[in-house]
Amino acid sequence: AVQVERDRAELARLQAENGALVENANLARLLNLPPGTRVWPAEEAADPGSPAEAGTEATDLEAQVTEALQQRPDILALQSRVAAAEAQIKVAGASARPQAMVQGAYDYANPSQRIFPLEGTWRDTWFVAVGVSITAFDGGRNSAAAARAQAQAESAGHLLRDSRQRVRQEVTARWLDLRTARASLEVATRSVLAAQEDVRVSQDRYRTG
Repeated sequence: AVQVERDRAELARLQAENGALVENANLARLLNLPPGTRVWPAEEAADPGSPAEAGTEATDLEAQVTEALQQRPDILALQSRVAAAEAQIKVAGASARPQAMVQGAYDYANPSQRIFPLEGTWRDTWFVAVGVSITAFDGGRNSAAAARAQAQAESAGHLLRDSRQRVRQEVTARWLDLRTARASLEVATRSVLAAQEDVRVSQDRYRTG
């Protein structure tokens, strides 16, 4: 019975520690801190002790987070939005540069519309044209388009980083829940064994009167 009570207390401690780790991850996300950063209060009411995660468990958790970031469709969609926004920046910047044009054509007709006076014979004609255009003044339209594209790219980048941190937090929370559930299963197993022992003792007492 003492062992069961101790296991329950240990389970409660583990749940509290997991809750602290989840909240720490959420705080790090809100503060835009790097993943894995531990935030400690300036004045501690009590010594929280060292984290219970072992090196192997931390490696497993990081592998789960990496897999989630590679497979989550919302993350993939945001990555595509960021790539599209970055491409739009290049397009907006290219419109302010000199534009070159090359054009060519060949025509074989009867009569040829390019030869005067018109004659009722088959004639072939061709032409090649090369042009360069430079925008001297556009009223700030190109610079505004570039600034808008830059702002959209930054917004998409911030959203992608926040979503990645949210995914990391979700995976961390579920991973800690799984660890707690496994500990709960072990505690429940020992509780069943203790209950079976109580039944055996009670039966022995009953048989001895």
